[in-house]
Amino acid sequence: QALIGEEIELGPFKYKVDEGLALRNSAFSFIDTALQHLLEKSGIQYIMNQVLMESVTLIFRKYIYSLIADPADDIQILSFQILNKLTQLAPLRLVSSVEEIVKSFEEILVKYEKSLGSKQEGERVNDCIRAFLRAVQSLSKIEHIESSPRFKDFLQERILKNEKLKEIYQQIVTL
Repeated sequence: QALIGEEIELGPFKYKVDEGLALRNSAFSFIDTALQHLLEKSGIQYIMNQVLMESVTLIFRKYIYSLIADPADDIQILSFQILNKLTQLAPLRLVSSVEEIVKSFEEILVKYEKSLGSKQEGERVNDCIRAFLRAVQSLSKIEHIESSPRFKDFLQERILKNEKLKEIYQQIVTL
């Protein structure tokens, strides 16, 4: 997705203003809230729920990389929350997309690994890392996910062999 924004110059400094952030944040917050209500309700709205689930799953599968790789931390966290809910609502649909999800996870993990050692990044990046690891843990609970060697390798080699990530992951698992 292209960022809606402009580059602003303040003397020798340039920075980008993302004018589409509020719109993306609202859209993903709506999806997150709708999925939360799907988890809480059943019965009369079954058909509507199924249509919404199918739509959200297709959108998520099609745009998985751009959602997770969004430069805005808020959007990344919302994307991980949506993924967590989809693991409960449509686990088998996600199993068929696990290769694309892991590919996105591998790319975003590079950014997080660089930030782990930095004190400057602060609590915001730690929140993103925790949301990311919650999504990994939610995926690991899906039945038949172990049939994906790429996911197993990702979990074993990238998460559990990194001491800092392993510590945070273990905290999430014990909750």
